[in-house]
Amino acid sequence: MTIEISARRERFNRGVSLYYANISESGVRVAEPITLKEHKDCDYSPPMITLDDTAAQKLMDELWNCGLRPSEGSGSAGALLATQNHLKDMQSITFGLLNKRGVSK
Repeated sequence: MTIEISARRERFNRGVSLYYANISESGVRVAEPITLKEHKDCDYSPPMITLDDTAAQKLMDELWNCGLRPSEGSGSAGALLATQNHLKDMQSITFGLLNKRGVSK
C-alpha cells in the first residue's frame, strides 16, 4: 500500500487544502472531509489520523512547497544554507590570505 498526501495553497492565500489517499492493488481509497462531533472535556478521543514517518515527511514537504515554514525558525534549511555559504566565503578569504603569505593548506 502506498500513502499519498498532497497539499495545495488555495487562491488568495485563503488556506491550504490537504488530500490523503491509500493506493493499493485493490484500488484507491481517498479520505473525505472531516466530521466534527460534540465532545466533553473528560471524554477520550482517538487521533484524527496517525501517519508513519514517511507520510509525515511527505506532509511536511508538501506544506513547505505551499510556502509554509516553521514558526520557530531555528534550524531552518534557509538559515543553515546561509551559514554554510558564509563559512565557504570565510574559508576562501582565509586560504587566499595564507596563500598570499606563502603558507599552503
